[in-house]
Amino acid sequence: ILLVMVKLARPQLLRHQWAWFPEARFPFYRVSEMKRVSPEFGPPDKTLVTAEFPGGREGSFWNARDDELVERAFNALAPVYKLRASERLGGRVIRIPFGYPDYRLDLDTLRKSLTVQSPVPNVFLAGRFGLHRYIMTEGAFDSGVECGGVVAKWLEAHMS
Repeated sequence: ILLVMVKLARPQLLRHQWAWFPEARFPFYRVSEMKRVSPEFGPPDKTLVTAEFPGGREGSFWNARDDELVERAFNALAPVYKLRASERLGGRVIRIPFGYPDYRLDLDTLRKSLTVQSPVPNVFLAGRFGLHRYIMTEGAFDSGVECGGVVAKWLEAHMS
């Protein structure tokens, strides 16, 4: 995962927590702003947006300089959100080499057979890694809630 964060002199930037950019003219595919979750995630007059760049370690962005990536992200966002150069306060890049599961093997049969209740005693599965499914954060959250319900029923049946 290649995360490029841009700090801005603006209270907020996005309408929602996430914005998708599927067009090839953007160097990133998704931008998020945590202040959309809660205004307490930043000072009232500033925000931080995180752009997710594609390609991982094999991509052309992975070895680019941090300042180049921050500049590319800002320059792509500027016309969309009418950002002025003076609003750019800096940025940071985080590279996570093993952030998502690698599904190069044929795991279709395994994925279809996995449920919250695993064949291993006292082991319950949830989320992206547990269920070997590439799902968005909301789906991982729902999976965790479902798993919590199964665990609660299991505990009730086995601990009384």
